[in-house]
Amino acid sequence: MNPSHDDMYMQNVSLLDYYHSTLMNKVRRDLLTDVRIEKCAPCHYEDSFDKPSGRAKQLLRSDIQITNFNEDYLNSKHRALFEDNNGAVETNIHLVDLQINLSNTCNSACIMCLPQFSSRLNQDYKKLSKTIPLFWDMPDFKCWADDPILVKKFMADLIELPSIEYIHLLGGETLYLKSFYSICESLIEHGLSNKISIGTTTNLTILPLRIEHLVDDFKSFHIGLSIESVTSLNNYIRYPSDISDVLGVLSSFLSLREAHPNLHLSLRITPNIFSIFYIDELIQYMCDHNITAESCNILNFPSCLRMEFIPEHLKDQTILKIKRVIEKNDLTRIKVVDARNPSKVRQVISSVAHSYLDFLEDMELPSDSDKHRYDLVTFLNGFESLRGNSILDHAPEYKEFLTSYGYQK
Repeated sequence: MNPSHDDMYMQNVSLLDYYHSTLMNKVRRDLLTDVRIEKCAPCHYEDSFDKPSGRAKQLLRSDIQITNFNEDYLNSKHRALFEDNNGAVETNIHLVDLQINLSNTCNSACIMCLPQFSSRLNQDYKKLSKTIPLFWDMPDFKCWADDPILVKKFMADLIELPSIEYIHLLGGETLYLKSFYSICESLIEHGLSNKISIGTTTNLTILPLRIEHLVDDFKSFHIGLSIESVTSLNNYIRYPSDISDVLGVLSSFLSLREAHPNLHLSLRITPNIFSIFYIDELIQYMCDHNITAESCNILNFPSCLRMEFIPEHLKDQTILKIKRVIEKNDLTRIKVVDARNPSKVRQVISSVAHSYLDFLEDMELPSDSDKHRYDLVTFLNGFESLRGNSILDHAPEYKEFLTSYGYQK
């Protein structure tokens, strides 16, 4: 079976059929010949700033570091698997890691998210696309995981994959989805959970008790806790959350971790032009609560929100604030790619802090910065026209900068 990109849906193809398709065959061959794959662009973008990308983390599982790729590849424990059949359709490499999008059902409309990943944001984009070209109209999505028959089919596929070690289940807001729990419970019922690690991400608006009854049945359970700031700025970015409620749910998750040693928690952050100015406070929270952070990526879309467009004087202040929090907490410079190692929490925090310090000190202002800054004002005005809020209520330091590009509130 040879599905095209337009057929890559659970309704149309099984996991194994897709894995052995001509489409995936090409991906494997491209990877082996170092052809740049378009969907890998975010990782290459992160690599250019020397941040641990998803690509780097996956290579580490094969004992390969990007900075020493050629030598590590020759000595990798998985070298024979990589080279087996040269990526042929009937490859003998077994699936060990899955990321599955269950739905786009979400109660949040985060400004840096995409409408295909949030039903609520999708509705905002539909409204704004009628008057602002910067936004676009997306169709409503039929989420396969809302169909019990397709969930049953997915489980049947999983049972045929005895080599699976890690399954990352995403939404929308995953913890709202019945399918998330039914899949986890089915893995337990079929006796597969004790060799599988489950990962998911939540926006910290809900802490279902059902989670506590699942985690101990799995080899490990990883939950990414999405937050951008410990201030009210989080309300604006991850609209319509309330930071006091978010911090309360976060505290409950931390308590849950104490009772369940196989539960791994990390903050999931996607710093943007605004939140980067306050990242020192988030780093301090990490130090105070012994929790790491993983960056989803260096934000590159929506492009107007990129950190590179921060005004120079605020960038300089941010650098000083990060240096202060590094000094205060004695965060020795170290690069850690294995961010989920429970014995390296402090090292990972240090790696996160220094990576953003390096990013700010090394980055150059793009030549088309003015265009993106004007787009930023249009972008903010669009959302604020629907939400009745103002970025300056949460980030007053940006007033002079934004008004210089036409922002009025």
